[in-house]
This record gives sequence, C-alpha cells and structure tokens, in this order.
Amino acid sequence: MKGVLSKVLIVIGILLILAAILWWAVAVPGLVKFPDNLDITLHYEGTQTLYVNPQTGAPLPSGQEISLPLAIDNTFKSIKSEYTSSKAVVEETTNISIGGQPQGSIKSVYVFDRKNMKNLDDPLSTYAGVKVNRAAKGDSYYINFPFDTKSDQTYQVWLNETNATYDIKFDKDEDVEGTALLDFSGGNTGVPLADYYSKMQQLPPTTTVGALKQEIKAASGLDLNVLLAQIAASLTPQQQAALATLTDATPIKLAYTFTNNRGVGIEPKTGAIANDYGTTQTIYAGPDASQSELQTLTQIIGGAVAANPALAQQLAPLQQLLTSPPPVSKVEFKQTADSVSFLIKGDDNSNSVESQISKINVAKVYVPWALLIVGAIVLIIGLLTGGRPAPEEKAGEKG
Repeated sequence: MKGVLSKVLIVIGILLILAAILWWAVAVPGLVKFPDNLDITLHYEGTQTLYVNPQTGAPLPSGQEISLPLAIDNTFKSIKSEYTSSKAVVEETTNISIGGQPQGSIKSVYVFDRKNMKNLDDPLSTYAGVKVNRAAKGDSYYINFPFDTKSDQTYQVWLNETNATYDIKFDKDEDVEGTALLDFSGGNTGVPLADYYSKMQQLPPTTTVGALKQEIKAASGLDLNVLLAQIAASLTPQQQAALATLTDATPIKLAYTFTNNRGVGIEPKTGAIANDYGTTQTIYAGPDASQSELQTLTQIIGGAVAANPALAQQLAPLQQLLTSPPPVSKVEFKQTADSVSFLIKGDDNSNSVESQISKINVAKVYVPWALLIVGAIVLIIGLLTGGRPAPEEKAGEKG
C-alpha cells in the first residue's frame, strides 16, 4: 500500500510540474493580451497659442499672440464585435474645447495586435473617417506599448497629424501614485503635415505674392516692391518678362510642417501609458519653395544678389521665410492629475493600471508558480514515502 501511495504522489507531482510548464507555454500567451472591454475617458488641460489672425490669417505682431485655455477629453472604447483572438479594435473619440468653446468630436479607429500592441493594416483603421495604414511606416504603437516595455529600447509612436511615426527613448524612472513608471520622451521637427489633417483643420492651401510681401514687410520692414524696382534695370528682358507675370494676386502654394515633443510615463509590465505628462505641438506655414512661381522670383533675386552682394542682407527676411517658416499655432497640454490617479488606481475602474497588473500577475506568476511549487512538494513527498525495499533473505537463514 505504501508503494502505491508513493507512485500516485509521484505521478501527481510530475503532472503538476508539467501543468506549470504548459501554463507558461500555452495559457499565458492566450490570457495575457489586450482586453476587449476597454472603456475609459482621459482628461487633458493646456493652452492653444495662435500666431495668426483667426479671421484674416495675417501674422500677428510679436507679443500680440492669442493664448486660450485648452481642454481635451479622450475616450477609448473597445469595439468588441470586431475583436479576434489576436486583433484589438479600439475607437478613440476626441473632444476639444478652446477658450471654453467646444470644437466638435474627432473619431478614430485603431487596429493592433493584442499581444505585441503593434499597429496593423486593416480596413477599419481610420482617422476622422480617413483610411490610415498605421503599419506602413514600420512597427509603431499608439494605444498601448508592449507588455514588459524595456528602458533600453527605442519605440516608434504613431502621429496622426503627420501620417508617420516618431521615436521616443527612456529618460528616467518615476513613481506616480505608488506605481513605478518609465518616463520616455521624443518627437520630430519640421515634418510635413498630413493632407487630411490640413483639410480637417481648414488650413488655407495657398497665399498670394502680395500677402508674402506684406508678411516680409511686417516682420523686417523690407519693402519687396522697392527692392524689385531697384534691381529691375539689371534684369535681362526674359527676367523682366517673367517678373511681370508675378502680380500681387498670383497664388503661392503653402507648405505646412509640424513639430511635436511628447513625454509619457509607461507602466512597464502592462505597457500602459499611465501618465501623459507633457506634449507640445506646433504647426508652421511657409511658401512651397518647389513651385515654379516662387522659383522664378527667387532665381531673379538670386541673380541680382550675385551681381550686387550688398543686397544679400536686405533679402535675409525672405530667405528666413523660405527656410524657417513662421508658426501658425501651438498647443501645449498634459493629462490632469485626477485623470492620472483614476487611470492608475481608480477603485471603480476595471481598466486601471493596477487592475491590469493584478490580472497579469495571476496569469504569469501566481498560477504557474503555485502549480510548480505544489507539484514539487507532492513529488518530494512521494519519493520520501516510497522508502527503501526490504532486503532479500539469504538462503539457509532462519527468521
């Protein structure tokens, strides 16, 4: 009987150990993935600064920029019916208020891998109703970073405004609400604004030669009409004819660029963006230097400068406008303290970071280690209770 019990315990112990190994190999990948019940609203506060007159589009004099309070509410909600075992589909609804005035809602849909969080190309992937392939630029993240985010890695973040990505890198460790976070920061500078974003923001696609002249004069005092009159006599007949075609009403295409700087605190185990602690985004606008009308003007002026180098200093404002376009608007915002606290610790928030950490710990740590430890104990007991077999009695010996 003693031997039977020992064998049973040994078998049970081995099975429990195998169950722990199988749990790690099979169950954990199936259980530890992005949830299909996400439903949370995050709040941000900041300011918007306008560098142009909102009615006319004319640049505002230095020191007369318009700054208004900015409030953003972002709601993230799983579209559970579109989920698969490997694909997450989340709708983001962004509501913006500037100066206390609602600006309407922007709806976007993100499709990404539930296990590694990388954006996927999918027909459902949109921004403000426009189809967006967020996987076209390589691996990128937006809603969530990967489980077990590493401080020694650089991650690419999707940016809707530019239809592209930017890099963020680890800065420092931080403790927020008793939770350890990894602070990452990064951004991009002077990236072309996406066409769909320019249209959504109703940014004017063109300006005029006359408006450019006024902008240069307001910024530096240079009267381009006077300068062109001064150099007219030195121009060839062909150049004079070309210059005559550029009237004040001649349209000039505008090129918009975008600069973005962002800092986020990431909880590494879940990959959750637990603290969006600072974002600055600026839109710049300047004449598109690639268009023929502007190239004609710059070539004429360039020829005049070559003949008379003294003109170079006077033309510096025009060169500045072409190489470093002025800002149109800037927004600066961060997640509110209450929103950060609710996201990390909210008692009634099933999507809180602490709640997700607990679920991951149960799946990755508590269950498999419990199986392994109990299995090892049962196995050892089985081996010990088996004892040694009784020695065989020698022939001729009496009991």
